[in-house]
Amino acid sequence: MIPQHKIPITPEAREKLVNSLQTSKGGWTRKDLEIIGVDWPLPNGWKASFIKYGENWKNFL
Repeated sequence: MIPQHKIPITPEAREKLVNSLQTSKGGWTRKDLEIIGVDWPLPNGWKASFIKYGENWKNFL
């Protein structure tokens, strides 16, 4: 993982980031998610938790 790839501070900005990484088929690539610190396979609730809590998202699953 890249050193906390400048995770945005606000939930709105994090949501925009996650949505920008989404592929045209509606999914995400492992490579893109690893850059922002999201594990593969995707744990249930990762997206909402990442958007709400940012880099500490894993503590709130």
